Amino acid sequence: MIIHIKISLVSFLSLLSAYLVQFYIIVPIESTISSHDMLPSSLFLPYGIMVLLAIYFSWASVMAIFAAHITAFYLTDNLFIFSENSTAALVSSVCVPFINTLLVKIGILGSAFYKGRINAAFFLLVGSLAALSIHLLVFYPLKKPDLGVVFGQYLQSFVGYLLGLFVIISLVIGYKRIKG
Repeated sequence: MIIHIKISLVSFLSLLSAYLVQFYIIVPIESTISSHDMLPSSLFLPYGIMVLLAIYFSWASVMAIFAAHITAFYLTDNLFIFSENSTAALVSSVCVPFINTLLVKIGILGSAFYKGRINAAFFLLVGSLAALSIHLLVFYPLKKPDLGVVFGQYLQSFVGYLLGLFVIISLVIGYKRIKG
């Protein structure tokens, strides 16, 4: 029971911290650099953190990830209940552990670790498939008259998810190499 509390606390605080860095540091920098509104972000670090947590802790992290989504949207004055944010939070919280479990169970992937080292290909494959699934489940159902806008937002958000994932995996691998 204590281990589940620790997993939940680590998952919640890590993802919430990533969201706060995203909303209060990265997005303002992107908005300053770009002449147009940077929504969605081109570098979405919370997704990389979420993939890392979901692969390390699997299903034990789902409730904490969902709670971090709710808290982050509440703290940043974003609409949450009855909006696409609630759907995105729910889909995002479940999608990564589901894809991870599915790929391991059907034998496509063995483990996130190989000889005590992080298997970056595992993280990238699970993260990429989960990002694609999240975007198909969240963005596709949005009925907007201008499909070009929807596709542009979809592509920018998808690339932001993948860049965030790549940055987080690179930082973890770099940290592990420095640590020894």
